[in-house]
Amino acid sequence: MEADYLRKAMSFKRSDERMMEISQKLQARMVKKNIPKEVQERVVQSIGAFSLYGFPESHAISFALIAYASCWLKQHRAAEFFCGLINNQPMGFYSVNTLIQDARRHGVRTKPVSLNESMIETTVIDDATLRLGFHRLKGIRSHTNDRILEERSQLRFTSLNDFLHRVAPNKKERRTLAAIGALNELPEVEHRRDALWQSEQLPFDDLFAKKENSKEQVLEMMQPAERLETDFTLQGASLGPHPMRLWRQAQRDSKLVNSDDLKRLQHGTPLSIAGMVICRQRPGTAKGHCFISLEDEYGIANLFVPRKTFKHFRLTIISESFLLCQGRLQITEGRQPTIYITSVSPLAKAPGMSSSSHDFH
Repeated sequence: MEADYLRKAMSFKRSDERMMEISQKLQARMVKKNIPKEVQERVVQSIGAFSLYGFPESHAISFALIAYASCWLKQHRAAEFFCGLINNQPMGFYSVNTLIQDARRHGVRTKPVSLNESMIETTVIDDATLRLGFHRLKGIRSHTNDRILEERSQLRFTSLNDFLHRVAPNKKERRTLAAIGALNELPEVEHRRDALWQSEQLPFDDLFAKKENSKEQVLEMMQPAERLETDFTLQGASLGPHPMRLWRQAQRDSKLVNSDDLKRLQHGTPLSIAGMVICRQRPGTAKGHCFISLEDEYGIANLFVPRKTFKHFRLTIISESFLLCQGRLQITEGRQPTIYITSVSPLAKAPGMSSSSHDFH
C-alpha cells in the first residue's frame, strides 16, 4: 500500500508535499533497520531525483529494451549498428560526423562516396568497413542519383567524360561530386581539385579536346584543412582527421587536456579543455544549468556549466562551434568524468568550418 502511495506521488501529477512525507517515513524505517545515514541520504536523494524525470513503467521497459539491443549491436555487429544510424538521420544527439568518429574508435572504417561503388544509402562492405552513400551529399537531385545507379548497372563508368556524357549532371552536381572526391577513382582524375577543373571543361563529349586540356594543367591537391571544410559543407561529415587533431598539430605548444586524459586525472584537478560542440542542453529540471558535450579526436568530454557561468558566457556558448573551457574535474558515480566549468571562450584559430550540434531539445 505504501509502495503504491509512493508510485502515485512520483507520477505525472506528483506532489512535493507527498514526496516530503514519504521521504521522512522512508528514512524513519531505514533508521529502524540500522541502515547507515549516508546510505539513507543516497536513497532519498535518488528517489527525489527520479521523481523529476522518471518514466512510466511501460515507457521505461521500452527504453531498456532499446538500450539493450543497441548495446548488443554495437558490441557484436558494429558495422551494421553504425550503418543503421547513419541511414536514419536526423535522430538522437549525435551527428553523422560524430557517428563516423565513434565507428573509427570501434574499429569500423568508413570509405568515401564513390561514383562506381556507392549506393543511394550507406552500405556495409564487411564487418569492419562502411561505404558512404549518395544520400549524404547536399545538392544532388534524386533523379541524378537514380540515373547514376541505372547507368552503372549496365556498364561501370570508365572515365570522367563517360560519366558526364551518360548521366549529364548539372553544374552544381558536377562540382559537388568532384569536390567531395567521388570522382577520384576514375582514370585520369588525380585528386579533387583536378576533378573540379576537368569537370568544368566543356564540351565534355569531345574526347580529344578533353584529354588535351587536362594535360596542360598541374594542380595542387587540397590541403587537409580544405578537404575538411569541403566535407562538412557538402556532406556534413568528414572521413579525414578530426578538426581538433588538425588544430592541435598547428598549436604544437598547446597544454590542453584531451578527452582521453580525463580517465587518468584525479577528482578536483584544474584543467583547460577544447573541442567541437556536438550538444548543448538546458533541461527544465536543471534549474538553469547547462550541459555541453565537447568532441575531440579521442572522444567526448561532458561539461557542467553552472547557471551563473552560463548567464555570463551565454553568447559564446550558444554561438561558437569550437570552445575553450576552464574548470575542474569531477569524478561522479561510476567513475564518469565531468568537468565543472568556470570560464568559456571561443577557441582561437579554430578550424574554418561550421559544425552541426544537437541544441536545447
